Amino acid sequence: MKQRIIFALIATSMFFMLSSCAKEDNGNQSANRSYSVTYNGHYNSATINVFEYDRNGDPVCHVGGKFYQGKAKEYTAQSSTTRVKVHVELPFDMGWVRTAYPISSSPLSIVIDDNTVLGAEPY
Repeated sequence: MKQRIIFALIATSMFFMLSSCAKEDNGNQSANRSYSVTYNGHYNSATINVFEYDRNGDPVCHVGGKFYQGKAKEYTAQSSTTRVKVHVELPFDMGWVRTAYPISSSPLSIVIDDNTVLGAEPY
């Protein structure tokens, strides 16, 4: 069962990786659609994947990778993105952060730490 979940996550990640997603602002998007992700957990690093969704709940793009303790990564959301969901993979745990973060007019700061609640399904 665990292997099926891991396979499904990898397959989903590969699908989203093929969609285009800009890490930096290309001038066509407003700077106020930015968000940052910081990992401040117990381990030295974690694999964190951020999925952007539009108002209908359809996936827009996927960004992420290996995050090191205390280091933030900045992203600019696609113009159709209304919220982001985060999946975290740690050495002995993995799951979805139990919060869907709305994209608003002010920059969003997402911090993943030891108090972050993870679940089996996206929120």
